[in-house]
Amino acid sequence: MGECRLSTPAILKILLLETCHLNPHYSDITYGSSNPIVRAYFWSRLRSMAKMVQRTSVAVILDIGCGEGQLLKLIADEQTGSPCIGIDINRDIYLAKEEAKLEHYQNVHFLRADCTHLPLRPECSQLAFCASVLEHLHNVQAALHEVSGVLAPGGKLVAGIPTENWAYRLGRKVARLRKPVDHYYSAEYLEAMLKREFTQHRVLKLPFSLVPRRLSLYVITVCVKNSRLEKSGGHDV
Repeated sequence: MGECRLSTPAILKILLLETCHLNPHYSDITYGSSNPIVRAYFWSRLRSMAKMVQRTSVAVILDIGCGEGQLLKLIADEQTGSPCIGIDINRDIYLAKEEAKLEHYQNVHFLRADCTHLPLRPECSQLAFCASVLEHLHNVQAALHEVSGVLAPGGKLVAGIPTENWAYRLGRKVARLRKPVDHYYSAEYLEAMLKREFTQHRVLKLPFSLVPRRLSLYVITVCVKNSRLEKSGGHDV
């Protein structure tokens, strides 16, 4: 019999499934779901976020809470000239790094770190993404303050948030998906938290932009970093 060899990402995935402290099957039941409707829905969220940076020239792009790098690679496909850095505390980031290397992404880099303590210099980026991350965090305000700190003046944060409204809960039930135990907050609450550090610039509702908020499943909000005066309640002159 011939020898069966596993690729490096396959070996890493087996090891990660044994040790990961978060839900190890998340990508398998979402982006890799056997249900084509579920799979299309989750990929549509990422593609919609990635389109926010089309034809935008920025020096450094951050994907905070990048997971296995699905969104980061979509962004890198649009922004071939910009360094794209994925940051995550999960061990899945090692798998993402190996896969990106095998797929020959030259402008994609990964860093394992806590989003409440980012090992980056202040104001180093002009654009950051945060896809389906904020609802998992215990200390959302600390994370948003940290993200604001690494964004340059006028920098933008593109945040994707599940609504957790009745329509979302119904969709989850129809798709036979369980609510993650660490989905702590609704989109409304997180948008209120975002306004402490950012000014909301644009909102996109999914699956259809024209649906009322109460029927939307996912919200993508583009926010601009507040100035120090705006944070303190003052006014620029």
